[in-house]
Amino acid sequence: MDISSALIPLLSAFFGAAFTFWGQRKLLEQRVSLEFNVKQAERFEEACKLELGKLEEKIEEAHAIASELGWEFSPTVLNIDWEAGMSLNEYDLKYKALLDKCSRLQVLVDLYVPHLSEDVNKVSGNMNIYWGNFRNVLSKTHQGVLPNELGSVFDTALKYSRLIPDQTYSLKHGLSDFYRSKSFRNEC
Repeated sequence: MDISSALIPLLSAFFGAAFTFWGQRKLLEQRVSLEFNVKQAERFEEACKLELGKLEEKIEEAHAIASELGWEFSPTVLNIDWEAGMSLNEYDLKYKALLDKCSRLQVLVDLYVPHLSEDVNKVSGNMNIYWGNFRNVLSKTHQGVLPNELGSVFDTALKYSRLIPDQTYSLKHGLSDFYRSKSFRNEC
């Protein structure tokens, strides 16, 4: 047997082993890459779920604040506050607390549902008009002015006590629509 006939099977075995090793290495690289991509996708999906949960909480908080503001500036509460004989100082403190809630609502909407920001601006502006007019109603009432003598101050306060709940209802509707929207659910 000559060397060349012994070398051919040896070279053939060597190349076979080398190709097998190379093929196994490529399969291992592909498997590791696939596992990495799966883990990365799982981490992204988990982060997305957490972010979506946070967004849901913020929208729910904004909805609750809008509901409270709509109630607090309603004709019913106007009547309750007026009949309670609230002092101007008590009313100012109450308004400040509600204004703080409206500021929180503005932050939530600006950051999470910015297309509704102008709606909150309108509510805030109308809350201020209501506050000024109702404060005048309280002041005049404390001065002994009779209800039928309050005139346009009471009418304006009443007008805004109807407008603000309508605006907050519209805002809540916008928040609800966004909450249920497919674009919100598929945001990630």
